[in-house]
Amino acid sequence: VENAPGLGFLPATLNQSLFSAFLQDEIAIAPDWSLILGSKIEHNDYTEFEYEPNIRLRWSFAQDQSIWSAISRAARTPSRIDRDLVEPAPPYLTILKGSSDYGSEYVTAYEAGYKGRVAPGSTASVSVFRNDYRDLRSTSITPATIIPIYFANNLAGHTEGIEVSAD
Repeated sequence: VENAPGLGFLPATLNQSLFSAFLQDEIAIAPDWSLILGSKIEHNDYTEFEYEPNIRLRWSFAQDQSIWSAISRAARTPSRIDRDLVEPAPPYLTILKGSSDYGSEYVTAYEAGYKGRVAPGSTASVSVFRNDYRDLRSTSITPATIIPIYFANNLAGHTEGIEVSAD
């Protein structure tokens, strides 16, 4: 990148590699029960290996009727903004700066639902979810100075809800 007076990346030139693979298997544990196990595995230059497993269980209790549940983990790996940002760019006084300690943000997702044919030519789906987030982007100061402000992973949160659809 070519740094501007108000915004820059240090180093300005950076080569990075990202490798990822996805593995999944569906296991019939009974005629009406199935288990799906999988994981995305990723390697990046900032945090090295990230594992994002997923497990799903489905019970098809009648023709065109099923109940399912899932637990998944996902990661948002750091970007150049999180790690290499300098605002404003040198030689000016730096106010906001990326941090070499900035790590991945994580979510663990819990889901359950129903999907099925409710009448001839009509289907419905209802699912509930809760997502627990950790190590979310925040800002922080050093023990000795107020500026520059650094990106850090000091926040957590959650979302929960219900989704309903019909066709």
